[in-house]
Amino acid sequence: MIDLNIPYFSQLDNALNPYGSCNVTSIAMCLYFLGIRGNGQGQLEDQLYRQMESMGLSRHSPYDLAQLVRQYRRKDNFDPTATWQSVKDWLMQKKPIVVHGYFTNFGHIIVIRGFNDKGFIVNDPYGEFWASGYDNNASGAGLTYSYDLMRDRCGHDGDLWIHFIS
Repeated sequence: MIDLNIPYFSQLDNALNPYGSCNVTSIAMCLYFLGIRGNGQGQLEDQLYRQMESMGLSRHSPYDLAQLVRQYRRKDNFDPTATWQSVKDWLMQKKPIVVHGYFTNFGHIIVIRGFNDKGFIVNDPYGEFWASGYDNNASGAGLTYSYDLMRDRCGHDGDLWIHFIS
């Protein structure tokens, strides 16, 4: 079992676009884990949102999200053809993962912080996912999403969009 101590940030308390900022919120969790604290003016995720806008980057583009991470002198090796084994291998090096998936109709991005015998341990910035939808009143911190759920919602080997962040 691996479970990295990645802090949990909810997107629902973001000043900017709380229902559409899973992307920068997930990146913020990983950057914070890697020692980035922001400038002290509001939440890190809101700072990232503003920075992407000021740089003309799209928070919907995985390549632009990777560019944002690099602005903080961290690495983001985005791989749109990743495998679930490569995710586990990266986590075993104690490095965070951001994954793109379809937990919502428009798509959704979450942090993978570990795995156990039941599934992947995630920080879901929107709350807790259920087949019937999201429970936004529940914390999305340290949830275990089954391996089947993650394959169904995020993709199979070779069709998996992963940010390997370090």
